[in-house]
Amino acid sequence: MVTVGGIQATGPVYAALVSGEQNRWPEQSLRQQRSDNGELRLDNVPPGRYAIQVFQDSNGNGLLDQGRRGIPLEPVGLSSNPPLLNGKPTPADSLFEHSTADTQLHIRLQSPKAKQ
Repeated sequence: MVTVGGIQATGPVYAALVSGEQNRWPEQSLRQQRSDNGELRLDNVPPGRYAIQVFQDSNGNGLLDQGRRGIPLEPVGLSSNPPLLNGKPTPADSLFEHSTADTQLHIRLQSPKAKQ
């Protein structure tokens, strides 16, 4: 179960689950989930090391809008809540361990930087 904090405006929240062993965020995630209330449940995930990216779709286009240099223009958060000051962390920087029990995560959305 993923609980998202820091929801900042109207718009659904999306989560993408990826393998935590990757050096960069892939175009295609292992699982995707949408929520209108900030609570997301990813069922039937095998034990392993993963990372999750969450964003709030402020303009309703279903995508995480980014500036020319890949800086998010909408609220975004990552598992383990790493800071985004030096750019977007890799999945390896956002790892969490999932076992056979229900994993509980709280991911905090961070405000986008100024529009580019």
